[in-house]
Amino acid sequence: MKDYQLLNNPEAIKALGHPLRMKIIDLLTQKKASVGQISQELDLAHAKAFYHVKELKKLGLIELVDTRMIQGIQEKYYQAVAQTFFLGQSLGQGPSESIDNASQAVQGSLREWRRRQILNVDLENLAQKVITDVLALKPGEKVLFSGEAEVMDFCHAMTVSCRKAGGEGMVHNIDLETFATMISETPLEILKETPPLTEALYRELDYWVVFVPLIPEDYLKEVSLEKIETLKKVDAQLHYKYCTDLKTVFVAYPLPQLSHRYLVDYQVLYDAFWKGMNVSRQRIKNEAKNIEEILKTGKTYSIWNELGTHLQFKLKADSQPALDSELFQDKKNGGEITLPEGVIFSFLDEETVSGQIVVPRKEFRGKLIYNLKIFIESGHVTAIEDSSSCPEGLLQYLKEMPDLKKVTALGIGVNPEIQGDELPENLLLRSPGQFQVILGDNSRLGGTARASTWLSMPIGRVEIEQTDGSFA
Repeated sequence: MKDYQLLNNPEAIKALGHPLRMKIIDLLTQKKASVGQISQELDLAHAKAFYHVKELKKLGLIELVDTRMIQGIQEKYYQAVAQTFFLGQSLGQGPSESIDNASQAVQGSLREWRRRQILNVDLENLAQKVITDVLALKPGEKVLFSGEAEVMDFCHAMTVSCRKAGGEGMVHNIDLETFATMISETPLEILKETPPLTEALYRELDYWVVFVPLIPEDYLKEVSLEKIETLKKVDAQLHYKYCTDLKTVFVAYPLPQLSHRYLVDYQVLYDAFWKGMNVSRQRIKNEAKNIEEILKTGKTYSIWNELGTHLQFKLKADSQPALDSELFQDKKNGGEITLPEGVIFSFLDEETVSGQIVVPRKEFRGKLIYNLKIFIESGHVTAIEDSSSCPEGLLQYLKEMPDLKKVTALGIGVNPEIQGDELPENLLLRSPGQFQVILGDNSRLGGTARASTWLSMPIGRVEIEQTDGSFA
């Protein structure tokens, strides 16, 4: 059996679009089996199993690997031709819409197969981990899961785990195109009103788990900016009103469209997400312990890198570095966390923070900003030097939000399964050694969500050392 097989036959794509055939291939990647064994393991009629095996062999997706004589009858054993299947560049480019739809269905099936067989990620086990380890759900608590069709299986698996824990979960399927149409066709005056069901959810829920669509905001490009800002304002008002009780979990799931934006194979993004989600809490804690041994209160530190960042600081007294998941669970009321977990936060003695940071790449409102330079003195932002690519929206936002003028915390990635420097921001910041500087109110990081405004500034990997308190 080969490690992988490239598919460039439209007929094979259509054949693989059948869920049952994917189950047969899944079985035959694990072991060789006869038609009789396949029919038994998958609870199929023998004739049905025989038909699908014959079709899969004809299309070159499985092969005959052995024959045995059992009680005078020749029994044939089949195996998949490869552990993983990839789609060729020609797929989906033909005139047939049915082939294109089959291609998309197969890509989804192959990704699911890869998650289970190559990455060894079981949705049921992972769902249990999120509900018990991250949310620490208690009997009677209520959870809403919101996301696109791509993540519905994961959402439904988590609702089962909720019920087993004595709570209850509901699933809200978000379609971005429908959402954009709704905004476009709804009068501005109505958008200014508080949506009644949304307010009820904010009021009644204990947790809201949102699969953040990490894709460019192209789907909103035809929507007026005034309407978008109105929606954000109404949502912010609701959040402010109910955030002392509501705990929010953002899940940084990368949709396939994102690979075009970062010019990276989607498999890299897909693998980083699922491996980062599936990593054990103990491995993350071990990585975090290395950071904790370096950063101690009462010491002065300098960090720098070749991009131009050089910053000096002390940690806040009586404030030890802490993992995002620990901060989230320590809260008594509202709070938020982004998954996959794996950032250790250190809270700064603001008056000791001086220098400059260079942000090589920042995502803001669906746009990428490059090489943003921020000057800091005694914990306050004194100047911002923007590159030509920096949109006026970010500069205006920084000017309008007084809280964002102060530097309050450092975040350092410690998730050992998230690797690579070309990942989207929410995944990149969890990669080991990736630093971020927190501007604004860090109380949300500490488990209090009331009236906090903060912004993360990724600065990449840095060198760090203890100093005597003065720059060389």
